Amino acid sequence: GGGGGGGPAARFGGSPVGLEASGGRRWGLTRDLLVAPLVEEAVFRGCMTAPLLSAGLSPTVASWTAPLFFGTAHVHHAVVKLREGHPPGMVAVGTVFQTAYTTLFGAYATHAYIRTGSVPAVALCHSFCNFMGLPDLGFRKERGEDLSCVYRFRHAISACYVLGMVLFGMGFSDHGFGWCFFPDESMLPALIGADENQSKEDKSNPMGISAA
Repeated sequence: GGGGGGGPAARFGGSPVGLEASGGRRWGLTRDLLVAPLVEEAVFRGCMTAPLLSAGLSPTVASWTAPLFFGTAHVHHAVVKLREGHPPGMVAVGTVFQTAYTTLFGAYATHAYIRTGSVPAVALCHSFCNFMGLPDLGFRKERGEDLSCVYRFRHAISACYVLGMVLFGMGFSDHGFGWCFFPDESMLPALIGADENQSKEDKSNPMGISAA
């Protein structure tokens, strides 16, 4: 799931040639961009969201409850790092940070799934996030021989990051500029509500006799 900092080139060897040369790196790329997004979204969104909504949770509560399982599912990385000999303190900090951002992404993905009802859509979003990784703020580094070539534009790039976050947040409602990135209705709760209403009608009219 949730990829680390940098895109796949940074995490799998730095160059396309390196990616093609190593079977292990190719598998890592396939895992992060195809297998993990499809499987995790099918399980944590497709299989878990509907039962939470059916249990009476509101879409908002379900959006923040389902990703708790998604975030916790990434804690096992701490065991791997400890076995590799990483300092326990650094492992603890990294695990808390990873759990936090995977839970935050899970909340967004659950929200998107509830609004669209599409597992492929959130799987594609998951794959894109894994490809991009976390924002690389190395361009703000002021000293050193590896000074970024875009250092002079650091303030403009930082402003774009902030603007992107603001516009992203505004996309969750029709307030602000009056537009919304999501449909006006929540597809999944509507479907569940329809199923519940149909179930009530079946119980009240077991013979299926029409009143018309």
